[in-house]
Amino acid sequence: MAEKAVSVEKLTRFKTKADTRYAYKSHSHGNSEITGIDASKITSGTISIDRLPAGALERLVTVADDASRLKLTTANVQLGDTVQVTSTGKMYFVIDESKLNAEAGYKEYTAGTATSVPWSGVTNKPNRAGSSTDGGSANSAVKLDTSSAGSATQPVYFSGGKPVAGTYTLGKSVPSDAKFTDTTYSNMSAATATAAGKSGLVPAPAAGKQSQYLRGDGTWATPTNTTYSAATTSAAGLMSAADKTKLNNLTWATDAEIDAIFAA
Repeated sequence: MAEKAVSVEKLTRFKTKADTRYAYKSHSHGNSEITGIDASKITSGTISIDRLPAGALERLVTVADDASRLKLTTANVQLGDTVQVTSTGKMYFVIDESKLNAEAGYKEYTAGTATSVPWSGVTNKPNRAGSSTDGGSANSAVKLDTSSAGSATQPVYFSGGKPVAGTYTLGKSVPSDAKFTDTTYSNMSAATATAAGKSGLVPAPAAGKQSQYLRGDGTWATPTNTTYSAATTSAAGLMSAADKTKLNNLTWATDAEIDAIFAA
């Protein structure tokens, strides 16, 4: 049987036939048939919070006062929960479920009361400049030495926190279109069969060289004119002779031939 070529249009017909014959059959299972499920397989939907164990969540519980806080039970809070007392604004961390009716069952958040501590009650506080009792007068700070802080033509840098004049002086202003001519570059050096070339300026092409390319030996040259013959059934070219013969023997598949594949 001769080999057949299938067009894109016929591939669509082939897929339709295949999908019809080998379609997946859907089915479902009732709750009574499901005896277990891997939790990692749950990738969509929402699980109700009452389906989760109490220990899986840490909660914020609000009470009116401390008396109400000490009446809490494990039905209200659990280890790791936070209790907020609205009358005092303080917050407590539950550290012992067996002592919820005593202060030993809670640990107060220290950050919750830090704003009420007076300055005198803060330990390891930094000194305040300008106060004789908290670090001395501001006049004791090191003054900047402005007598040698450079000039309009001498740059300044900082040393020991003070500005110091640099050792170089600007002789004159540099205009925006200034060009520096103290650096010169040579043309690239050519590569050989045994030595690598060196980078540099590309040699300028002469007039009439617009279609040439720059070679590794530093010269402009015309690309080699390489031509290829077309492939035939007897001679190789852009396609091998065997492939050309196979291509010539291909015929387009018909609808009937595609339908016959699925007729069995």
